[in-house]
Amino acid sequence: MKSLRAKPNVVESERSYPPLFVDPAVEALNESERGPVARLLRRALSYFPSFAYYEVPYGLRSVETQLRARREFSEAAWRAEVKDVDLARDVCRIVAKHCFPLLPNVSFVPEDPCSLIFLTSYDQMEIFGVAWELRDRFGVDLLREDLRESRWPERWTMGKLVSYVAFFGVGVADADDAAGCRKASPAEEPRSGSL
Repeated sequence: MKSLRAKPNVVESERSYPPLFVDPAVEALNESERGPVARLLRRALSYFPSFAYYEVPYGLRSVETQLRARREFSEAAWRAEVKDVDLARDVCRIVAKHCFPLLPNVSFVPEDPCSLIFLTSYDQMEIFGVAWELRDRFGVDLLREDLRESRWPERWTMGKLVSYVAFFGVGVADADDAAGCRKASPAEEPRSGSL
């Protein structure tokens, strides 16, 4: 007997994912996976604050687990947020390249908080890498004093970051034209041998 309920016809690129969140169950599971030697070492190193010891930030494991479950870029979610979906895809690739270089197919949605995305940043080098590449590619300066004081990585979402780049940024071709670096077309180039 056939089912009367129609199967939803969902295209992968039209799928929208829930925003990133910290899953206490995943974090507790990862905490319990540590052996007694690791727990003893962690306790011993807590008495020596000047000792170089890096612990994975709380929440990073659950964020990575959620990002691994996302298969591809969610165009439907971004189409509702910004006009230029290709710009959103480019900004998301830049952030993924700097923050999650080992994860394949990292996809963000507009509601993803930047505070969870930049959890990987122990010394904030990932934030600087993203800011520098966005400046070079789109002409957006995220390292301005007023933005640093507003603590944008802690308060913004990916949607706000992409909207900021879309509003204040110019493309590389636009920046070259504005700076007078437009390459001459073949018709405008002087021919060799002609004076």
